[in-house]
Amino acid sequence: MCSHTLEVRTVDDLFAAIPRGSLILIKGASGTGKTTLAAQFIYHGALRGEVGLYVSTYERRDEFLEHMASMGMNFKELERKNLFYYIHVPIPREVKCLEEVFAAILEKLGEYRASRLVIDSVTALTAGVPEREARAALQVFTVYGLKPLGTTTIFISEVPGLGFEQYLADVVLELSTEYWEDRVRRFLKVQKFRGRVVEKVRYEFTLGSRGIELLTTHAFRGVYSGTSLRVSTGVPKLDEVLGGGVYRGSVTLLLGPSGVGKSLLALHFLIHGARAGENVLYIDFGESTEDLWSYVRTTYGIDVPSIEERFRVVAVDTYRYTPRELVKYLSEVIDHTKPLRIALDNAQHVLITYDNEGYSTLVQIIKLLRSVGATSFITLLWDIETGLSLPLLALVDNVIAMWLDFSNQRVRRMISVVKAKKSRHETGAYEIKVVDGKLIIE
Repeated sequence: MCSHTLEVRTVDDLFAAIPRGSLILIKGASGTGKTTLAAQFIYHGALRGEVGLYVSTYERRDEFLEHMASMGMNFKELERKNLFYYIHVPIPREVKCLEEVFAAILEKLGEYRASRLVIDSVTALTAGVPEREARAALQVFTVYGLKPLGTTTIFISEVPGLGFEQYLADVVLELSTEYWEDRVRRFLKVQKFRGRVVEKVRYEFTLGSRGIELLTTHAFRGVYSGTSLRVSTGVPKLDEVLGGGVYRGSVTLLLGPSGVGKSLLALHFLIHGARAGENVLYIDFGESTEDLWSYVRTTYGIDVPSIEERFRVVAVDTYRYTPRELVKYLSEVIDHTKPLRIALDNAQHVLITYDNEGYSTLVQIIKLLRSVGATSFITLLWDIETGLSLPLLALVDNVIAMWLDFSNQRVRRMISVVKAKKSRHETGAYEIKVVDGKLIIE
């Protein structure tokens, strides 16, 4: 039997990869999102015309419908179309009663012609019966009842459950939570997937008004191949040093200590684009952006309303997001604003905030930038004494180093192009001067 690689971007992708007639076990502690995930399985199947039956030992029908409506799932409408049925059952106290419940479920599956079933939860449903008898009844129900019908079934199990249901299942998904700072991070782990090679087994997800959404990095639109067109940095001499500016769609890393002019150079780059009629996006991970427009008006003599519509500013507090949430949020901002130029300022806050996950998060942000086709600048705090061994250098197209020179009893701002992909660039060091708030390279 051939195995195929499992590729997952959304919850829909996950369920679409599961063969019809499979038994899926969703397990996890209370509050991890098991009911919501199972409801999405039923809901999205019904939207495609597959009748679903939800059997619950917990919520009453009205409670379930109200809860799921808050997550954008209109089960009432599906009921009206006879695509969804909900049954609340009491917990059996004898094995005979448990067998009667299983028989009733099979009868309803036939009556409703349902092809999808959820039992929420199999742990509670079997809790009132001795474990050995519960296991036997569950096995008969699954092997001789559900399998012949070809029903795709989800068993929801608390942790710990019987344990036995995991061996019956074709697919096992475990939901869990972890605490990061003062936030809850949620994870889905693919523990078992019969007939598939699972390359990525753990996915972070959010649980909100749109149900469960996986925070995958696979959803990027692919790596933008770039063009032969050049884009001005907004500083004529720097364009000359770079061999004519940077290529459109490239990613440039600006390295330097605080106060050397990294943010100012990034701002020059964006304003040059906005003046040319391009949509530009400034994302700041560190400083407040409240005084940005005042600075632009006084320094550049620009009538702010003339570019404000094209010049979008977003201040991001990295502590408000988990690493995956941050990448997802940035992706949404970029999709909404559709910029041709992007500046990510103070990227060191990503490294500081996320500690061990900081580097991988910044890598994902760079991959995101490379996928959208915008020309991007990233500023990162860096000290010349640490050298240039940053692994990030290999991921970007251009690297510009800036530093402070304290020789000759005065402080000079210096700049050098360390890397310019596909360009014959000058490698010398040049002095930067800030005149009336503008960068001039000599």
